[in-house]
Amino acid sequence: MLELPATGQNTWAFGLNRMLLGYAMDSHVGTWNKILPYDECTGLSAKLAGQLATFIDSLASWRSKLNQERKLSEWLPLCQCLLDAFFETDEQIEAIFIFMLQQWQKTIETGIVAKYEEIVPLSLIRDELATCFDDEKISQRFLAGAINFCTLMPMRSIPFKVVCLLGMNDRIYPRSIPPLGFDLMAEQPQRGDRKRRDDDRYLFLEALNSASQLFYVSYIGHAIRDNQAHNPSVLVNELLDYISQSFCLEGDEHLNIDLSADRVKEHLVTKHTRVPFATENYLPNSIHQSYASEWLSAARKQGNPRPEFCTPLTPMIEHGNEILLEQLLSFYRHPIRAFFQQRLKVNFFNEEVQLPENEPFIVNNLQRYKYNERLLEAMIYEESLEELLTTLRATGGLPAEHFGQIYWEKQIQDMQPLADKVKINCHEYFNKLFVEPFENIRLAGQLRNIQQNGIIRYRPANLTINDGLSLWIEHLIFCLTVRSGESYYWGRDNSEWCFESVDKYQAKVYLQQLINGYQEGMNSPLPLFNKSGWNWLMSCYNKKSEQFDFESEAVLQKAKMQLIHSLQGTYNQPGEMEDSYIGRAFSKIDSNLLETIQKKARTYLLPMAIYRKNKKRM
Repeated sequence: MLELPATGQNTWAFGLNRMLLGYAMDSHVGTWNKILPYDECTGLSAKLAGQLATFIDSLASWRSKLNQERKLSEWLPLCQCLLDAFFETDEQIEAIFIFMLQQWQKTIETGIVAKYEEIVPLSLIRDELATCFDDEKISQRFLAGAINFCTLMPMRSIPFKVVCLLGMNDRIYPRSIPPLGFDLMAEQPQRGDRKRRDDDRYLFLEALNSASQLFYVSYIGHAIRDNQAHNPSVLVNELLDYISQSFCLEGDEHLNIDLSADRVKEHLVTKHTRVPFATENYLPNSIHQSYASEWLSAARKQGNPRPEFCTPLTPMIEHGNEILLEQLLSFYRHPIRAFFQQRLKVNFFNEEVQLPENEPFIVNNLQRYKYNERLLEAMIYEESLEELLTTLRATGGLPAEHFGQIYWEKQIQDMQPLADKVKINCHEYFNKLFVEPFENIRLAGQLRNIQQNGIIRYRPANLTINDGLSLWIEHLIFCLTVRSGESYYWGRDNSEWCFESVDKYQAKVYLQQLINGYQEGMNSPLPLFNKSGWNWLMSCYNKKSEQFDFESEAVLQKAKMQLIHSLQGTYNQPGEMEDSYIGRAFSKIDSNLLETIQKKARTYLLPMAIYRKNKKRM
């Protein structure tokens, strides 16, 4: 074993202690024995945590008991106690428990009868029980009902009325098992050695002899994707060849053997269609005729095409004829997702949550962002970093021991330039309430933490187009309701967004466009793809002339290819079309979609690109 220092971090006990401590006290009180309370453990969650703690305590108690060596007489009653502690019996598993108890008692009583008085570990009893269970094969039941599903096994040539063999394709049956590297018998075969393929041939013959009325063989004849022909097992071909050459159909006695064999095979083999709406499935007087009415119109080619998903709904009436700033910002972070969530009340999310199997020597991206938010605030306001480190260690989120210290020092180094920039430029903050009238609607809200000369935002991550668009909306409102100024958004690794001052009239025009887009996007998915549209726009930007070129055919063709790559993605970078919401609203990339994306990018993203400072960095 590795001589590693004992630590309780990242263990079941640590997590349980956090949950139980969260039921007893609040995290604002501080740590207790280097553990920070888990605030979410209240109400029904506390009850579940208590039940989990009881279960874990039981496991720990039984682990301690089973690790002790005992005499056989002391081991005898433990199996019943173990089953009573962890299981509730019912009719389905009662027989299994009885069998386990019988084998346990039989194994131990054998040693007691032999008057073996020495202490023994559990491992010896476990190995003996494993042998008994393998011999009994209690998990396999044969002849359990009128229809039995099983693998092909020897010594089961019991007669059945019908025997069906499924999946009898070439290279699947007879089974081809590659020999192990240390199998010397495979390198030097001798007469009489066992051959798996010969065993499978015999099993196929046994299955054929077991069928008293009907013998059914199924295999995949064509690939589901490209309709490429697949061959049946060589045993199926041999059986067909034997039957076709030994028998003929009634009335074919005068034909030669090849024509007769072809007609016999055509009679025996049934080829099913690949799709349920094939025309062949609805031919009258056919033994394979389908009665599924839902596919009949498609089989007759009379079905109506699926209507377009992106059809406008009834215009939504805003409460009090007013749009809040938070609604506008949330909408333009992902317009199509906002339509599904806010208008249709539909959420697409993956419910599968896989717990990590390895101890976290690194912090995942989401957790790192949360920690860096707290670190950045502490650095800006000159709070104690050691106290913050102690608190984060008490949550169990940081890697253990020196790994956590190395990670923490690296984050401080990465956050220091951003913290210094914020401390130098941020001065007195204030909030600004506003209600601004527009066409048939008002825009209301509050600009938070702004300065007299503009807006400064920051966050400990690499900034994206979504961050720039959020700052652009707030910047327009600032220029319209407060005064002219410049706005900045700073991120890690020197990523930034900054906008020049916009006059009041132009700011109101741009805000009116954004409000119109919001109203349109609440009635039908707005095809504004922020990432792809911005990439297309930047591909049209000429850094030498510092102008956008929407006339040159070569530039537009290059920008179009960049747009398609952003939508489709690459092997290591997912495209926007893989988003669940976008994929539901726009299922395919065609010329109409590409033209619409370009049009919306010029409407909503081009103004912010024009007023962005440092265009040479775009």
